[in-house]
Amino acid sequence: MLDNNDITNDLVCDDLDFELAMDLVNWFLMHTVKIFGQLPDKPKQYNELKTIVQKLYDSLPNKFTYQEALKAGESLKIPNGTVQKYLAKLKKVELILAEAHGKYSKTEGIN
Repeated sequence: MLDNNDITNDLVCDDLDFELAMDLVNWFLMHTVKIFGQLPDKPKQYNELKTIVQKLYDSLPNKFTYQEALKAGESLKIPNGTVQKYLAKLKKVELILAEAHGKYSKTEGIN
């Protein structure tokens, strides 16, 4: 069949082979659609975060203060200085906005 990347013979597919291949393609397509529908609706920037940062982000309400972020970090056993670094990282990837001094809000993943 393939010898040195040279196709010497034509490949022939009968109707049954074609129908079975199409059934497999349709099954995989439907399975992919089902799995895709189960994925979380998080902005693409969310995927850039590491697990502990994701946990902190998920534990915060849509609008929160710096003190609330520190309390959320405390419940996750994250030191205050690290919470501050994580907030800076969340701002950098545009998942939160600093609305005023010590006041933040989550975004919907601004591009």
